[in-house]
Amino acid sequence: MQAALELKTQAEARKAEAEAQISEATAKRVEEHEEAALSRIEFIDDISEGEHDASHSEED
Repeated sequence: MQAALELKTQAEARKAEAEAQISEATAKRVEEHEEAALSRIEFIDDISEGEHDASHSEED
C-alpha cells in the first residue's frame, strides 16, 4: 500500500512539473507574439505618420 501511494505521489509531482513547463512555454510564446504584434503596430504607425506629414507638406 505504501509503495502505491509513493508511486502516485511521484506521478503527481511529474505531472505538476510538466504542467508548469507547459505554462512557462505558453507564456513565452504569448510574450513573443505580443512583441511581434507591437513591432508591427509601431511600423504601421510610423508609415501613417509619414503619410500624414507628406499630406501636410503638399498643402503648404
